[in-house]
Formats: sequence, structure tokens, C-alpha cells
Amino acid sequence: MARKTGRGGFRTSSRKVSAMAGWTVDARHKFCALITIEQKSYGFAREGDSGALVFDEDGDVAGMLVAATDTVAYAVPIADVLDEAKVTLALP
Repeated sequence: MARKTGRGGFRTSSRKVSAMAGWTVDARHKFCALITIEQKSYGFAREGDSGALVFDEDGDVAGMLVAATDTVAYAVPIADVLDEAKVTLALP
């Protein structure tokens, strides 16, 4: 299960989620995995939703939405996003 709130505050969810290996943006930006989220007629992700956080069934951040077609949406795992941005979280 995946959930997100995107552009315009629309909350959406999908039951079918899987992982896909290997994705390269360019020579400097490579991600080892993508989260694929099934959608029907843009039911999960819409235009302008890129960058929206994707949450798992427990409400934890799982990834960041990066692309979509009419049948599948793609998210980069949040750990990869934070690594690429060189962000370190200070947890209590």
C-alpha cells in the first residue's frame, strides 16, 4: 500500500506496490531502485505531483514521487533521495 498527498491537497492511495532495480538520470545521478506504484487513469499521481512524499501502510515516508504514466507511478526510495542530497538526519 502506498499513499501520498500531492498538488492541490489530493490524497490518493494504491494497493499494488513493487520495486524496480536500476535507474539513471544522468552520469552523476544514479539510483539503485525505484518504487513502482500501480495506478489506473492517473488515479495515484497527477500532473504537478512530482516531489510529493510517498508513505507506506504504516505512515512512514517511503519515497519521493518522480514520474508517472497512466498506469504506473515511480518514486525514488527516500534513503536514496537523502543520500543524493547529502542530507543527514539527527534523530533524538
